[in-house]
Amino acid sequence: MKKKPYSELNGLIVAKGETCSSMATQIGISPQAMSAKMTGKSTFTATEIAAIGHILQLSQDDYYRLFILPVFKKGSYVA
Repeated sequence: MKKKPYSELNGLIVAKGETCSSMATQIGISPQAMSAKMTGKSTFTATEIAAIGHILQLSQDDYYRLFILPVFKKGSYVA
């Protein structure tokens, strides 16, 4: 089974007592947009990443591990 690109982020969201839908509302996007981002069909904006990081109290290392590495692993970055 293929691992979803943001499965670790999803785990942190759940561990904080949130859902992807509640997180979407808090960062100002629709649940459908959040779902597309979590499955790698679209990318998070810097503003969305910052908002999620603030809500989840992420460290700098967490930002890299949760948001940058999944993009590189998928190969969806622009060189």
